[in-house]
Amino acid sequence: MCELFGLSSNKEVKVPELLKEFFDRGKQHPHGWGISWYLKNGLAGVVKEPVAAPESKVAHFFAEKVESYLMIAHIRKMSRGSYLSYSNTHPFVRSLWHRDFVFAHNGDVPKVKSNKNYELKTCVPYGDTDSEHAFCFMIEKLSAINDRDTNVLVRSIWNVAKEIGKLGKFNFLLSDGKHLFAYMNREKTLHYLLNPKVEIIRENGGIVVNPSIAVIATEKLTNEGWISMEPEVLYVFNRGSLVDMFKG
Repeated sequence: MCELFGLSSNKEVKVPELLKEFFDRGKQHPHGWGISWYLKNGLAGVVKEPVAAPESKVAHFFAEKVESYLMIAHIRKMSRGSYLSYSNTHPFVRSLWHRDFVFAHNGDVPKVKSNKNYELKTCVPYGDTDSEHAFCFMIEKLSAINDRDTNVLVRSIWNVAKEIGKLGKFNFLLSDGKHLFAYMNREKTLHYLLNPKVEIIRENGGIVVNPSIAVIATEKLTNEGWISMEPEVLYVFNRGSLVDMFKG
């Protein structure tokens, strides 16, 4: 269907080796690519195209140039009932509590759009994907939280993920500008790696000293010891470290 890539770091870094390897997998997922990253002011930048990543000069450029402490990238293979367009290309972004929330999905939960239990009230999708509808539903649920403590946020995200996950494959990456949340409900379809052995560089060309980095990907991008995530567990990464595995 699609593939996911996420990065959390304690320093602003560029990871061209990993992103090029990820985008090259767009040969098998040719219906779009996108990347989001967080700026120093905590807001998200997003670039995406409804074309295959290996055919895009823009994708190659951003694989080389994006520098951030948080990234989410996506390569798309359309599911049934969807179509090729910019608005249907991941990642998706919504503002909540004056913060940019970024979301990318791998899976298929088509009934989320027709089931009245997931009817949207305030968050209007720009495209027609079940992925964006699910994200909007999550945003509406989170907007109702009175206590924005991290533990409350984690539990709320997990509750929505568990609920929507009953409708099908619901693997996703989500960020609030501080944390990187990763969820999977199908075995061995999402992995993470701490401190990959690749060159981590900054815009000025210098090597980043002692970065703490966590990388998440649908498929292993290097020959290192990637760890398969546990199904129906919300993994929480912050500043390059795994800080929580919430199981309800």
